Amino acid sequence: GESIQIFAEIENCSSRMVVPKAAIYQTQAFYAKGKMKEVKQLVANLRGESLSSGKTDTWNGKLLKIPPVSPSILDCSIIRVEYSLMVYVDIPGAMDLFLNLPLVIGTIPLHPFGSRTSSVSSQCSMNMNWLGLSLRERPEAPPSYAEVVTEEQRRNNLAPVSACDDFERALQGPLFAYIQEFRFLP
Repeated sequence: GESIQIFAEIENCSSRMVVPKAAIYQTQAFYAKGKMKEVKQLVANLRGESLSSGKTDTWNGKLLKIPPVSPSILDCSIIRVEYSLMVYVDIPGAMDLFLNLPLVIGTIPLHPFGSRTSSVSSQCSMNMNWLGLSLRERPEAPPSYAEVVTEEQRRNNLAPVSACDDFERALQGPLFAYIQEFRFLP
């Protein structure tokens, strides 16, 4: 979860009590057979302090946290998922003043995990000691066939040549074995 910093100055020049607010809305549009269905829902919101007549409030980077949501889908012909950031002043009994800004939500965080400015890192205090683990030595290759199976066992388990020929004829072709090679990468 990233956060959006909101910078705003709200001055109440009316005679009514007003409330500054911010919200993220998700709009889903579905297209099929020449028809369209649209669903709009609130994803996150933020409420400022009520302002009486003549008062001023300043938002200096007030944080609105983006919850885990699906990313924006803007290039599909049958479904569209859009987000918008609305910063507005709620004025009871009158039309609200608002600023509606398009918002694109992706799957890759703007700030990498663990950076100083990441909202995730400031809220996460889990133990990360496991990141420093390393292998002390290279793992050994598996033993060869000759090391595992003795010559006597190998001879006892061999089928007579005529039995192999009969089996290959039944398959209408030769019988091949695929043996995977084990190698260490540099």
